[in-house]
Amino acid sequence: MSEYVKVPEIYKKLKQAESENRVLFISAPTGFGKNAAFNYYYRRKPHLILSGQSGRLEKMPAPSSIRQGVILFDDVCFLTDEASKQYVIDMICHGQKTVVLMGRGALPVWLVQTDMEKEFIRADKRDLIFTAKESLEYFEKNGLSTTMEMAELITERIKGYPLFLMFYTKNLNGKVEYSEDVYARAIREIYHCYDHVLWPFWNDTLQKALLATCEFDTFTVELIERITGLPKLAELIEYTYSIADFVSYRGRYVYEINRTIREYAKWKRSFVYTQDDFLNMYRTAAEYYEEIDEIELALKYYSKAQMYDKMADILIKNAEYDAARAGLFKTRHYIFSLPEELVKSRPALMGSISLVYSVMMCPEESEKWYEILKEYEQDPSRTEDEYIEARSRRSFLDISLMHRKSEDRIRGVFETAALSKNTELRLPELAFTGNSPSLLNGGVDFSKWFITDKRHVVMLRTAMKKLFGKFGDSLMTVAIAEGLFEQNKSDPFDIMSRLNSGYMMADAIGRIEICFVAAVLMARQHLIRGQIGIAVEQINSFRQKAEKENAKFLMSNLDAFQMWLALLQGDTNLAAEWLKSAPDENVEFYITDRFCYMQKVRVLLALGRLEEAYSLMQRMNVYFVEYHREYFWIQNQLLLAVLFYRMGDKRWESILVGALIRAEKCHYVRLIADGGAAVAPLLKKMKRRKEISAEFFKEILDETDKMTKMYPDYLSLENKLLEPLTKKEKDILKMLHAGKTTEEICEICNISYSGLKFHNRNIYRKLGVSNRQQAERKAVLLRIVD
Repeated sequence: MSEYVKVPEIYKKLKQAESENRVLFISAPTGFGKNAAFNYYYRRKPHLILSGQSGRLEKMPAPSSIRQGVILFDDVCFLTDEASKQYVIDMICHGQKTVVLMGRGALPVWLVQTDMEKEFIRADKRDLIFTAKESLEYFEKNGLSTTMEMAELITERIKGYPLFLMFYTKNLNGKVEYSEDVYARAIREIYHCYDHVLWPFWNDTLQKALLATCEFDTFTVELIERITGLPKLAELIEYTYSIADFVSYRGRYVYEINRTIREYAKWKRSFVYTQDDFLNMYRTAAEYYEEIDEIELALKYYSKAQMYDKMADILIKNAEYDAARAGLFKTRHYIFSLPEELVKSRPALMGSISLVYSVMMCPEESEKWYEILKEYEQDPSRTEDEYIEARSRRSFLDISLMHRKSEDRIRGVFETAALSKNTELRLPELAFTGNSPSLLNGGVDFSKWFITDKRHVVMLRTAMKKLFGKFGDSLMTVAIAEGLFEQNKSDPFDIMSRLNSGYMMADAIGRIEICFVAAVLMARQHLIRGQIGIAVEQINSFRQKAEKENAKFLMSNLDAFQMWLALLQGDTNLAAEWLKSAPDENVEFYITDRFCYMQKVRVLLALGRLEEAYSLMQRMNVYFVEYHREYFWIQNQLLLAVLFYRMGDKRWESILVGALIRAEKCHYVRLIADGGAAVAPLLKKMKRRKEISAEFFKEILDETDKMTKMYPDYLSLENKLLEPLTKKEKDILKMLHAGKTTEEICEICNISYSGLKFHNRNIYRKLGVSNRQQAERKAVLLRIVD
């Protein structure tokens, strides 16, 4: 490298070690400038450098013969010679010299006791990386001028790695700029550098293990032992910790390789591995992941190994479970990658593709594969087993396809129950809930049909018990309780009795998703009685049960419901934290995340992020309309009315009325009342409409008022005034909102134009806005104006 660029952090630690006469241990990978930092600091002071790269110190002079005041033991991590180790310890304990230890890995275990006694100062790559300031200085010392912005861009891209900066600079053509081409050339030169300064010093076992390990984001010892056939890799990993800094422990026996070394190993492997080596590695990895039930990883590596029959077997096994639970949507790429002829020979795969297309909101493609499955089933050359398998899969689709109307799917239940009298159907597992805390609004919206057609409910219960036995009985028990709860009907103790009964039945047969629905409904029953503490405890207890039973498929919606409980209490901090891990509809819109999306809208409303909330509402509305999700559509419209109301948009009233008209048809009282403090102002302000019965309106108004009194901070805005407004500022703000002109406001308030500008600046500052339009909107959000 050219003239040294001083890095403040490592300089401070070198100075501290010298002034306090303490040992400094510097550990960092190749290319971070450990030696350069040492040589720069001690450039004017006599020092002795002893290397342990060969496994032993090349010289061990007697302490009395050493005239230098500073000793650097370089590559101390490579030392295996006992006499050399003892020499280092003796020099540290001697105390007459400043001792600096340097290596690429962790502190050697033979120095741990000495470290405890002497309290070493430690430095690592974090003390050596370049900031944009050092990068800018480096460019300038190499005769290149640039801006701080460009230095920041390049430093961020190379992660402050000094060696990378050196090679990057060498590949610039007289002008400092960021270029992927220059970046790629610098990477290649780093790899060649590693070939010279790293690879030769790693033994054959480490080299072989690294070439296999670099394939995986994370790995276990067992995985790499299987692939390489090498024994005792745990010992090798421990050795690696001592000589290098590229292996990290992630807990639960899982490890990770440093990204730079991993990419280098992939590059190196491309010159070493044959095609057979790659295929054997992929096959072994796939078999390992299949054994430990990591389905997606097993599919990934069977796909790389081009073992399509094995992929088909896993996907068929996966298809035995409900789509939401099995992660069918996440594995869709592997289903689509199978040869079409293979898919058409397996009814389970045809059924899976039909269901996946339904989840993807591609109903035409879904129905196309349904018809292909039907043709397969009706082929007279089919054996009895083949026919039963195909008919079972088609019956499953009749009940499960999400784009079909609820009455069509209910008809599928009745037809399947009738067919099962004469045919031994083998239905895959059905969850019905879509892993959401609802049966009436889970995998499909049954609520309208369920609530408005009592006679068919009795028939449905009979059919469900016939098809699914105790599971069908528990499901219907909880579903009936949910219907009564949503309509605000029946004695609350009767509802709780049904929910407890359904919970116990579902728990006895291991259907935790039904228990989830029952637990949430019981919590909601406590909420409407003001017992939020009991509700929180109930859900916390259920969470422990879900974790104990490893019900990962429920966790996303369980998190969302617990976040809603926090919102009821006005806790926007927890809600904002949840938002960071909530499903991102902009990355991938997944319809079975609908419960999380609805909760996300509520959080965005509470945080005042109205544009984001509106965008998500519009996207969901397409799904709710096309897939006949009446309940969710009403809920979405209700929140849209709240949003428009807060924006001062007069359309809020017509949107609210439309939602209430549809809600009354099914007597959805709780759906409206759960809006509580967010909805109450709208209900009180809206004009009386003849389309909505007085009885229904009074009931939802009364129930909403109860929720408002119990949870007054629900969906209240996080945004607060930075400083209280004066009376005059409030008056001016109200006039701005009323549409008064500047001249009119000046005349009414008897102030000059410059005086008004002064007040406006203060108003904008206190509201945290920058213009009149934003101020008017914020004033509505904070209810300063109507």
